[in-house]
This record gives sequence, C-alpha cells and structure tokens, in this order.
Amino acid sequence: MKYFKKLVLILLITFLGLYTTSTFSATNDITTYSPSCLLMEAKTGKIIYEKNAHEKMFPASTTKIMTAILALEHCELTDVATASYEAVFSVPVRL
Repeated sequence: MKYFKKLVLILLITFLGLYTTSTFSATNDITTYSPSCLLMEAKTGKIIYEKNAHEKMFPASTTKIMTAILALEHCELTDVATASYEAVFSVPVRL
C-alpha cells in the first residue's frame, strides 16, 4: 500500500509541476494536449478541472499499470484470473 501511495503522489506532483498556479484561473484556461483529463481533490472528491470527462475512452497506460500493481499486492503469483471473451476483445488495440 505504501508503494501505491508513493506512486499516486509522484504522479500528482508530476502533473502539478507541469502547470504553475497561475494556470488555474477562474475561467479554466488550462491547455492540455490529452483528449481528456480530470483533476480531483483527493480528500473531498471535488472536481477542480475536467476536459471531456464523461466521454467513453480506452484505459490509459497508468490505469493498466495500476491494475497490475494492485493485482501483485493482493494476489499470489499462482492465482488464476479468468476474463471473458467479450472483456478481452471489446477494447480495440491501437498500433
């Protein structure tokens, strides 16, 4: 769990380091190159900024890495996970 908290903190610091505090103006004049993003205050759940937050998107690489970390923390290496055909092939692959 310590590793998970450290990873989230590093990602948050990296994200916030890309922007200065003056970027977060009252008119939400934030420029991002990603098609969607969401910035939320962790303690309260208040959404500070969102861009296309409700559009259906494919999971980001950080989501996949986080899934792997949680699986390693809470499962044994001998555990077997089963995924349905639909779950595996419903997400298109971009090459």
